[in-house]
Amino acid sequence: MASVLHLADGHGLMVIPPSWATDAGRLGVTGNGLANEGGIDRWYNDNVTIPGEVTIPADSPLRTYKNQTLMSILEWGLVSVEFDRIHREVIRDRLPQEEEMRQVSESRILHGLGDQNLKWTIDDVKKAKVRMENNIYQGADSLYSLFGQDKPSPEDLFKMVGDKDFRIETPADTTKTHPWRAPGTAPITSPCGVFGGNFDGCPSAGTNPEFYPFGDCSGGGSSYGAKAETINFPNVPFTPWQAGSTVEVGWAVSANHGGGYSYRLCKIPEQGKIALTEECFEKTVLKFDGEEQWIQYGDDVAGRTAIPAIRTTEGTYPSGSQWTRNPVAPCQGASGGLGRPSIYGNKNQIQNCQPQFEPHRINGKDLMGFGVNEFGKFAIVDHVHVPENLTPGLYVLSHRWDSEQTAQVWTTCSNIRITAADSAVVV
Repeated sequence: MASVLHLADGHGLMVIPPSWATDAGRLGVTGNGLANEGGIDRWYNDNVTIPGEVTIPADSPLRTYKNQTLMSILEWGLVSVEFDRIHREVIRDRLPQEEEMRQVSESRILHGLGDQNLKWTIDDVKKAKVRMENNIYQGADSLYSLFGQDKPSPEDLFKMVGDKDFRIETPADTTKTHPWRAPGTAPITSPCGVFGGNFDGCPSAGTNPEFYPFGDCSGGGSSYGAKAETINFPNVPFTPWQAGSTVEVGWAVSANHGGGYSYRLCKIPEQGKIALTEECFEKTVLKFDGEEQWIQYGDDVAGRTAIPAIRTTEGTYPSGSQWTRNPVAPCQGASGGLGRPSIYGNKNQIQNCQPQFEPHRINGKDLMGFGVNEFGKFAIVDHVHVPENLTPGLYVLSHRWDSEQTAQVWTTCSNIRITAADSAVVV
């Protein structure tokens, strides 16, 4: 069953060439569906952080989630707790999606935060505090140290909320351990994605989880999902590329975690796709061609809109590899807009979204927002150069999206057939 929680939890995947989960491009935006159609966007690596120092500085134009307040992170925690509560009740009682939407639309918390008039209770603060410390920013002490504070008690935090205390209203650099702040350095479990993101089980639940052994993890994702490279996806074509050529690639986002991305190739090993590794993909990170990218709605190639791309090769891994900033501006705040009315169906509330950076104008509308309820069925298209010296044969293309809002890396894969530079490409 599709759900509001999964729409909100946030995902993205490669759609050009068609990634494994898209059923040869028939699912998702290139098939004129949504980017999260049928759960095709749930392949990622959860709870990953950079192992070293930040290489994208706090004042860089590459940043997509600017400095946040502790109050904003607390609000994000409360929103996610409320979505979880409603979703689990609906699943437990086997209620229809319409009932989930009704409960979300009538939620005191979600409407209150969306309208900026929520009266916080001590229970609200306690719930949000636990989620903020254990799932949104694991490690409570390190979270509060970002704001120069010791860990407060629930009662102290409740008083700070009521008083609009400067300690929770002052911004700090809260994303400096997240993958996008040093592109490519965050270690991941799978270059093609883990279904649900948590290959080794849910975080903060221990080795024998009591509450989330196989289903939704608290705060997003699910546990013990398979690595995509171990699954035999049906109807997966091999897209023909010629060595030395320039080709099109594209991806879609269903919930906007900011950050940026790259495309990488790996020749399929003799053991098959099951033997694909991140190290192999790191050896052939593709270079982007040109300084433009395009927004394509559905399968309307002729109607694409060109926008300037923001790219970087500084401080990336592998050294000198090229990455491109996600061009979709999230809403201001740590949640990126998750708590606003538009996430549960009121599309007229998009004006409540103040963007994190100047949005691109597409067909008379600003390209901004958090999820598919706001910005619809589009792909972000780039041109990349295929190296001349590649050995002809069967390859896998990996799209790696390093998040800034969250400690997540989204990876999806496509099949590619490389022909020699001087040969004719047969489709």
